Amino acid sequence: MESSDPGAYWAQLQRDLDLYCAAVARNMEAAQQDLSFGYLSSQAASDTTQFVYEAFPNEIEDQGRDPNGILHQDVQGKPNAKRMRRMLLNRESARRSRKRKLDHLNDLESQVSQLSAENVSLQKCLADMTQKYKEATEDNRSLMDNVEALRTKILEVMPMTSNCGHVVRM
Repeated sequence: MESSDPGAYWAQLQRDLDLYCAAVARNMEAAQQDLSFGYLSSQAASDTTQFVYEAFPNEIEDQGRDPNGILHQDVQGKPNAKRMRRMLLNRESARRSRKRKLDHLNDLESQVSQLSAENVSLQKCLADMTQKYKEATEDNRSLMDNVEALRTKILEVMPMTSNCGHVVRM
């Protein structure tokens, strides 16, 4: 913009922002409709570009600017529609990429919560099994002590039974 008037510059920026917002809104509507039908139209960005030219012909043609205020002109001095279309397609691609990234992040977060719950459950199971192992070890030790006590008793009683004629083997 050639003017040094801040008010005029601000007004131009506001018009450019309004132009861009209208184009994006139109593009998003078209994409939502296409998604509801199960396909994404590659025509959406060129439709948006066409909409921008139809809705605001003076802003675009007079100044040769895209919605961001960047000057794009071809050899005849007209705005470069291919470049604007490519910019809109790149923005849409970046938006889809961000959405995929967010979906992936949400999937990972749900997987983390699921695995955390499973981890808590497995830790509880491990604690229960450890307790049962300790109880079984103590029961085994008690039974082994009982077996040893019985052996000792048998060995004490054996000399008395040898007089009876019965042989006890161990």
